Amino acid sequence: MDAQLSTHIIQALAVKDCELVSQCNQETSKYGLTLTDKEITQLQVQRFEALKSSGRVEFGQGILRPLIMKFCDSQFIHKSNYAETLAALQEMFYYFKTESGDYLSDNELLTIMKSIFDGAAQGSLEYLNSMGLETICRAIKGCDVDEGDDEVYEDEEYGEEDEYDV
Repeated sequence: MDAQLSTHIIQALAVKDCELVSQCNQETSKYGLTLTDKEITQLQVQRFEALKSSGRVEFGQGILRPLIMKFCDSQFIHKSNYAETLAALQEMFYYFKTESGDYLSDNELLTIMKSIFDGAAQGSLEYLNSMGLETICRAIKGCDVDEGDDEVYEDEEYGEEDEYDV
């Protein structure tokens, strides 16, 4: 496929994705959150940068629309930090998705991220990002990070010990 045709296809997909993301404003406005066209475009640019840095290729709709719908009701996201928060969450999503070897579905990963963001992280992007893949994977049973030795981790939330492959 020639480079010019590839560029046109990518641009067409980005325009369609921007339209879908823009439609989210109808729902998110209930929470006082909306994105301008400029912010949506910038988030699309950051999407492609995050994909490139994580070594991922994505066809069709990106994760931004599902991410917006999952996080829009968080008490920790405000109009003043909305676009920046989405950009950081999008980048973390692609990183965690790659590092997990695509073991988790998009929805599973978004649900875990939202749970930690609204729970233990109390809206701190730094905390969520510092959780690391092992902690994210420990949030569900059966996610193997490494084919190493079994270690026992104490489940802090329930005070139980579980054995996970990490």
